[in-house]
Amino acid sequence: MSKASALGRLQQAGFPIPAFVVIPEGIFDAFRSRLPAGPAAEVIQQAHLPEPVAAQILELARPLGEGAVAVRSSMEGEDSARHSFAGQLDSFLNVRGEHAILSAVKACWASAYGPRAAEYRRQHGLPDAEIAMEVIVQEMVPAQVSGVIFTADPVARDPRWMLISAAPGLGDALVQGRLAGETWRISHETGAIESGGKSLSNAQIRELVRLAKGIEALFEAPQDIEFAWAAGKAWILQARPITGPVLLERILWDNANITESYSGTTTPLTFSVIRSAYAQVYRQFLALMGVRRMKEGVLRNLLGFYEGQVYYQLLNWYAALAWLPAFEQNRRFMELMMGVKQSAGQETPGRAGGRMALLRWGLRLTILQVDSQRRVKEFLRDFNAILSEYNAKDFASFTPRQLHAAYQDLQGRVLGRWQAPLLTDFLAMIFFGALRGLRQRWLPGDDGLHNDLLAGDGMIESLEPARRVQELAGLVRANPALREAFERVPEETLQAVRTRPEFEEFLAEFNDYLLRYGDRCMNELKLEEPNLRDDPRRLIRLIASAADAPAGVSAPGGLRTEAEAQVARLPLGRRIIFSWILGNARRHIRNRENLRFARTRLFGLLRGILNALGRDWAEARILREAGDIYFLAIEEIWDFIEGTAVTQNLQSLVDLRRHEYSRQRSTPLPDRFETFGLPYLDSPHDLQSSLPSDGETLHGTGCCSGQVRAPARVVKSVDGAGSLGGDILVAERTDPGWIFLFPSASGILVERGSPLSHSAIVAREMGKPIIVNIPGLTLRVKTGDELHMDGGQGSVRLISR
Repeated sequence: MSKASALGRLQQAGFPIPAFVVIPEGIFDAFRSRLPAGPAAEVIQQAHLPEPVAAQILELARPLGEGAVAVRSSMEGEDSARHSFAGQLDSFLNVRGEHAILSAVKACWASAYGPRAAEYRRQHGLPDAEIAMEVIVQEMVPAQVSGVIFTADPVARDPRWMLISAAPGLGDALVQGRLAGETWRISHETGAIESGGKSLSNAQIRELVRLAKGIEALFEAPQDIEFAWAAGKAWILQARPITGPVLLERILWDNANITESYSGTTTPLTFSVIRSAYAQVYRQFLALMGVRRMKEGVLRNLLGFYEGQVYYQLLNWYAALAWLPAFEQNRRFMELMMGVKQSAGQETPGRAGGRMALLRWGLRLTILQVDSQRRVKEFLRDFNAILSEYNAKDFASFTPRQLHAAYQDLQGRVLGRWQAPLLTDFLAMIFFGALRGLRQRWLPGDDGLHNDLLAGDGMIESLEPARRVQELAGLVRANPALREAFERVPEETLQAVRTRPEFEEFLAEFNDYLLRYGDRCMNELKLEEPNLRDDPRRLIRLIASAADAPAGVSAPGGLRTEAEAQVARLPLGRRIIFSWILGNARRHIRNRENLRFARTRLFGLLRGILNALGRDWAEARILREAGDIYFLAIEEIWDFIEGTAVTQNLQSLVDLRRHEYSRQRSTPLPDRFETFGLPYLDSPHDLQSSLPSDGETLHGTGCCSGQVRAPARVVKSVDGAGSLGGDILVAERTDPGWIFLFPSASGILVERGSPLSHSAIVAREMGKPIIVNIPGLTLRVKTGDELHMDGGQGSVRLISR
C-alpha cells in the first residue's frame, strides 16, 4: 500500500485528513518514457516538464487553492509493513506557487532514483526497474504542535503502550532527528499517561490516542502516525505500519513453582528432555479431559529457556486451559497449583463451548473422579514392575543403540501412560481449591485451617527416605565401631562400610536405601546432578549428621486433630459436605505426592541411561569427558546414534554451551518478566536493576533493543568513513544519508535525535540496536573505546579506553 492509498482509506473512514490530491503514476510514466539515457535522478532533475504534463499536474492541484501545500512522495511499497523507506524519498513543506509545485513534484520523482533510495533497495533486494511513483499534494496545516504517534512501543516491542513524540511548529525537525522533542508513554488499555511534557495537554493526548486507536483498528496493525495540531484540532498527515522488530508476540515468563524442580542454571540436556516430556504428558491429559483439537505450538512451548533457566511460558498454559470449559474457575485453580503470584489478565478467550459442553465435561470429571483410585493403583503396579525390570539391567554393558532403545521404551511405557499422575494433579488442584473456598465461607478467621486439616497424613512416601536415614543413624549410634568409622571423612567411611566384615549388616541396609531412595536428593530432576547412587558420600554425610543430631520424622497429628475439632462444630449438612471435600483433597494430594516419587525414579533411570552413554562416548573420544553429554540436546544425541546428525563435531557444541553455562550461572534473572517478538533480542523487563553498574555509564533514549559489546567508531561524516567492520557507530547526529554505514555497524549511538527520527526508524527496521539523545556522547567516547550498549534500556557502559 502506498502513502496515497493509505491517506485515501483514512479519509474515506472519516479521519481528519487535510485536503489532498494525488499526481498518479501514469503522469510520471508518461514523463519518464521520453527521457534520454543517463543517471535517472540527474536526468529527471535536469529535464524540462513538457507543457501537457505540467498542465495535468496543475489542473489536479487547482482544488487546493493558492495557499501553501506539502508535496510528498508516494512510491508503491513505501510505508509498507516490511519497507518504510523512511527518509529515503524527498518531501517538501510550505510550497507556494505553480512553478514551485512543479519543481517539487519533479524532485520527488527524482528522489526515487537518488543514492539513498537506491542503497535502501539494494540492501532489501528490491529491483530498480519496478518503481511506481505517485506524488501527494496536500493542503499545508499551520501547526502549532506536530509529532508522531506509535500505537505500539517500538523500543520495548510492547503493544500495550503507545508513544507520542511532539514539538512546537512543523514536524520535520522532529522526524529528521534535529530536535528531540517531548515524549509521552500511554497505556493502550487504560489511557493512563506515564510520562510526558508541556507542548500537549492531557485533553489533546486523549484525542490523539482516540484517533490512533481507530487508525490501528482500521489497518489491523500497529501504526506509525504523523499528526499536526492546528486551530484546536488534530490533523492526521500520514499513517504507516511500524516496520522492523516491533511484534505482537508476547511471552510471559514465570518460574513460579517450577524453580523448585529446576532452580538456577539448567543444562541443555535436561531442558530438552523436560520440554518434550511436558508436551507429551499434557497432550494425554487434555485428551483425557475430552479435548480433541489442540495446537501443537502451545504444547511444545509450555516451558521456556532463558539464560539457562527454566520458566513457564505462562500464556501458553492459559491457552491450553482455555480449551476446557469453566475457564475462569480452572484458571484460578491452575494459578494456585502452579504458585503463580500474579494473574496474567485476559490474554486468552473465555469459556470454551456452551452449557452442553460444560455439562458433558462435568459428567466426564465425575466419572474420572470415581475411577481415579483404580487408575492410581494400576499405574503404580505397572510402574513398579518396570522399575524392578530396569533396576536389574546393567546399562554399562549396553551399546549406544541399546541405550537409545531403552530410553524410548521407558518413554513409551511410562511417560506414554502418564494419565493417572496428571489426573491426580488436576483433582488435587480442584479439591484443594474447593476446600480452601469452603473454609473461607464456613470457617472464617483461621486462614491456615485448611492446611492444618491436610497435615499429618502419615501415608506419603516422601517421608520414608527421612525415616530410613534416621534408622540408619540409629544403627550407627548403637555400634561404637560404626560410629567411629562415621567420624572420618566420607570417602574413608564409605570405604570402611564396604570392606569391613563387621559392617555387613549395615551395608545391606545402606545398599537397600540406595536402591529404593537413591534418586531422592537435591535437584533430583536435573539430569546433570549426581544422585545418591552416583555419589554415595552424600548419603554418608546425611547419616552422620542424623547420628549426631537425631530428629523425629513423625507427622504433626496434634495440628490435624485441633483443626478437625473445628470442623466437627459445623452443622450436620455442612459437616457432611466439608468432610467429603476434605477426604477427597487428602486422598488426591497424597496420591499426587506418591506419584511424583515415581517421576523422580523415572528420571533416575533416564539419568542412568544417559550417564552410561556419556561414559561410552568419552571412551570413544566423541566427547572429552562423560559429563559433556549434559550440554547436548536429547535430539542431537539420538541423531548422532541414528546417523541423522547435522553436526558431527559434538565437542564443539559442548565447548560453546559450557562457556554459555559458565556465564549464565552469574546472570541474575527476575522470577517473572515479559518479552515481545524474538525473546532473546534484549534483556527482559526488570532485569537491568539487578545487573552490575560498574564503570562509566551514559544514558540516552533506547530506540531498538539489543545488547552489543564492541569498539566505538566516532564518525563525523559519511564520506570516507568506509566499512565499520562491526564497530559501534558513534555520531553527533545522523540523517537518512547515514544509512550507508548502518549495515556494517553492530550498533548505533547518536548524541542528538529522538526515537521517532528517520535514523531510528531505519535502524529498527534493520534490527540494529540504537540509542539516541545521549548528552555529551562525542565528548566522552573516543574511537577504539570498548563499549557495552543495551538498546532496550538506553544505557552505554564504557568497558575500557
